This record gives sequence, structure tokens and C-alpha cells, in this order.
Amino acid sequence: KGDKVSITTEVSCGHCRFCLEGRPNLCNVDRRAIGYYYPGGFAEYILIPSEAVQQGNIIKVVSSADLDEISIVEPLACVINSHELIDIKPGESVLIMGSGPIGCMHIEMAKLKGASKIIISGKIPKIDLARRFGADIYIDIGKDDTKEIINSITGGQGVDVVIVSCSSVEAQKTALELAGTRGRVCYFGGLPRGKFLDGLDTNLIHYKELKVMGSFSSSRSHSLTAINLIENGRILASRYITHRFALKDILKGFDAAISGKAIKAVINP
Repeated sequence: KGDKVSITTEVSCGHCRFCLEGRPNLCNVDRRAIGYYYPGGFAEYILIPSEAVQQGNIIKVVSSADLDEISIVEPLACVINSHELIDIKPGESVLIMGSGPIGCMHIEMAKLKGASKIIISGKIPKIDLARRFGADIYIDIGKDDTKEIINSITGGQGVDVVIVSCSSVEAQKTALELAGTRGRVCYFGGLPRGKFLDGLDTNLIHYKELKVMGSFSSSRSHSLTAINLIENGRILASRYITHRFALKDILKGFDAAISGKAIKAVINP
């Protein structure tokens, strides 16, 4: 009683191939997420299902932890999962398409991985909010030509890594063009229901020998890493929290997030 905890959201079958490999986020037998299948979040209290307790989804954090900051563990864990797949090498160039909170987390993780040049593209006002995270180049897609800037920076060679952290068909298509030979493209953000990547030029993948990957959700190990990075100050979680609201004012929180005025809005019940 009284312990401060973080919750890993994915509850899985526990016995399929992916669960046994420690990847419950990919469980294809019986995956249920807290906040989707189970009620959760935006409440004074939530009941954690017994399966989640048995699978170790409740993770104790230090007593001095700021719970507002711990609230970003879940999205950060998802970003950490993607960076395991992307495997950025020291000295590589990285383009992040999408400047919301996830895009900002990708900036920080790319820095920790040793990227030499980090470029991020997005829309006003989010691209301006993202400046606090110290990417090397910021591209406002409302007025700048992303392809022209990338070609200028790389001498027409393209970047080593492209991370698409927005739900945009156009961004997913453009990512293949902006990646350099033997580059990696990560589709972090899924597309809205009914949207598809039509007209995909697979020759770009073939002739440039691109690696194209997806990244979805996270596991307990990713949450543990996220907590460790926050507790040890390698990720300054407080920089993401631009707004705080009481539960009774939750609609104001949604407005701040939807308008792009907030990076992260925290609801305190």
C-alpha cells in the first residue's frame, strides 16, 4: 500500500511463440490492452486484471518519483521498442517525420544512440514546441520543401534512417524516397482505418536495398528501460509535460492536445 507504480498495458495469452519470446505486444492468440479491452486511465482508480499482475505488468518505481513524469513511461517504452529494431549506429543521420511527443522522444533516443545529425519535420505549432529537444534541423512542412532540404543536407544521398511517427500516407511514401541506399525506414505510426499505402514504389526498396519495418507497442522490458532512463535523468520527462488539468477539466486537456498547444497534457484525478 502506498507504493508508486507504472503499468505495462499489454496483457497477453502468456504461452504463444511471441509471449514466450518476451514479446507480448505481438501476441496473436489473446492480446488485450489496458485502456482498450480493459477499462483504464482518466479515472481516480483502475482495477488491474489478475493476468496483468501475474505477467509482471505492475512495476514499482522509486518513492521519490514524480507520477506526472512516470505517466510518459508507456509512450517512451514504445519508442524504445522501435529503436531496438532501427538500431541507429553512432554517426548516422536520422530524419523523424512528425513532431508530436513521440517525435520528440525519437529525437532524444537518437541522441542517446549517437546519431550525428537529427532532422525533424512537422507542422506549426508542434514543430516549434519540439525545438526544446535539440534536433539539429527543424523542417516546417507548411512552408519548407522536405525533399529539397534533405537532398541539400545529404548531397542527394538520402539519410541513413527515416522514422515516420505520424499517421500520414504521404509521409510513409516520401520516407522511401528520402532514405539513402541501404537505409532503414520505420513506420512507427499506423494509418487511420481504411487508409492504405497505394502506389507504393517497391523499386525504391529493391534498388536501394532498404530495410522497411514496423513497430508496435512495447513489452515489460521496454517499460523497465524507460523507467530507468527517466529515474536517472537521461530522459527529462518534465520537458514533455506542458499542461496539467484536473479530471473535471479533462475536455480542456483534450483541446490542448488536439490543437497542438500541448506536447503532453497530464490529467490529475
